[in-house]
Amino acid sequence: MSATHKTSIRFYEIDLLRFLSAVMVVLFHYIYVSKRDDMTPPLEFHRYIDWGHYLYVGINFFFIISGFVILMSARDRQPGAFFISRVVRLMPAYWFCVVATSIAIIVFNQPGITVALDQFFANLTMAHIGLGYDHIDTAYWTLWLELKFYAVIWLLCLLGWLKHIAHLLLVTLIASIAALSTPYAEQFDRFGNMFIYAFPHWWGYFACGCTFYLIHRDGFLPYYRLLLGLSLIFVLLQAAVFGKIMAGWFSEPFNPWVLAGSNLLFFAFFCVIVFAKNNPLRRKSFLYLGVLTYPLYLLHQYIGYLWLTYMSDKVDHELLLWGTLAGMLLMAVFVYRFIEKPLAPHLKRWLKKRVRSPGGQGQGAG
Repeated sequence: MSATHKTSIRFYEIDLLRFLSAVMVVLFHYIYVSKRDDMTPPLEFHRYIDWGHYLYVGINFFFIISGFVILMSARDRQPGAFFISRVVRLMPAYWFCVVATSIAIIVFNQPGITVALDQFFANLTMAHIGLGYDHIDTAYWTLWLELKFYAVIWLLCLLGWLKHIAHLLLVTLIASIAALSTPYAEQFDRFGNMFIYAFPHWWGYFACGCTFYLIHRDGFLPYYRLLLGLSLIFVLLQAAVFGKIMAGWFSEPFNPWVLAGSNLLFFAFFCVIVFAKNNPLRRKSFLYLGVLTYPLYLLHQYIGYLWLTYMSDKVDHELLLWGTLAGMLLMAVFVYRFIEKPLAPHLKRWLKKRVRSPGGQGQGAG
């Protein structure tokens, strides 16, 4: 199979994984974080509370998927084209969800969840943390990390260094594993945002996803075998270290074997995606789940908390949990169908007229 043909594959099973990861994060926030952070009244989810705190690993899976998909998206692209593709993919839904979340915060007027006008406008840039403003919705923390990853890939495109990506992945994985092996890896506050927003806890997941893409593109070369082995070591080590951190935050034990097993299962599934020529889960219908993932993630946390609080004394809590999840999925359908899909082509055309390549010609998003 030629490399050109390989890169044209649509991995519908990744859409399924992306959707399942998003649902895991949503349930983690509703079942566990909302109560532990006093964002909602004491909602009783007895049947789920013993395992609900392990669902946070969906975030890890997101970052692996992102590493794979973004490197695949950047292939053979000029910097301007890559920039346009990311803006078109991210911003229409994000702008709508920032507005929707802000309106919900104002309407429900719940103590502890607020928004200021300058904070609102800063959040519209998605770079608000860099501007000194807090997230309107704490779920946005992953977007700030994603932006940094995109910036690195864009810079590699600009400098023509994307061909050296394998060596950069090697350095990233070795450095991440070394740092995670020190006591400092558990001290998030010691170095501020450096640890929680990038190194060493998250960059390794992006590197893992990039490694999977390189194996798909070029085959299982000896150098990539080394990268894959380091990726596996990183995933298991980070899961163990971050489990200790989470246990400290939430005063709840996180069984390291459960964390290792869940991450190993995802890692194994991704190996199947990369190595199997015919994957039975490569079904086009999963695309319809994949497109809901981004708006679901953007909408679910604070709007969900506000709704859970408002309805907590009106509806059975278990029914409220699954009804809220269903409602968020319907909102995600709306965002995709009436915001993302119609606005993306217009935004793409507008950007193509203004984003110039180094040679001065407009650069399409491809």
